[in-house]
Amino acid sequence: MTTRYPNSFKEFFQSVFRMPGSNSDFRQTVKAQQPYLYVVIGSIFFVIGGYMEISQRLFILDTIPVNAKVLKIESMQSDDGFVYRPVLEIERPGGSKYQYRGDTWVSPNPHHEGEIVEAHYSQNDGRVISTAFISQTYFLARGFILIGGGAMLLGSFFLSRIRRKYSS
Repeated sequence: MTTRYPNSFKEFFQSVFRMPGSNSDFRQTVKAQQPYLYVVIGSIFFVIGGYMEISQRLFILDTIPVNAKVLKIESMQSDDGFVYRPVLEIERPGGSKYQYRGDTWVSPNPHHEGEIVEAHYSQNDGRVISTAFISQTYFLARGFILIGGGAMLLGSFFLSRIRRKYSS
């Protein structure tokens, strides 16, 4: 039995929702759809990673670098163990003290109570994010970008080989 590859994304999506007649039909359908799935899922990962990277870079451009004191570390039980978030205190440019409790929980804990850390303070929305948290987000974003880009390249490579094989 030869594998019939979809010629367009429209055929691809129509074939996804069609029920296979037998187990071998199912395997052939999955084999034909894999390159398209690599491209679609890779694109999703790439866009999410790019959004994370760009939002962090824009945040840093619009902030003031400050030294923050870690007042306490809050912890909470999650499915995979404990996650942590620091309560940071900074001195604003006018001299007043300001405490910030973020909404991002991470693991492992990058700080200790009483520690002085480098951070970025946004005067627009009052967020204070430590450089360690920002670097963890960069690492995650770059992972998404690499995985997404790799999946898109792999899917594109398979699609080009398939098209070249069936066009000649």
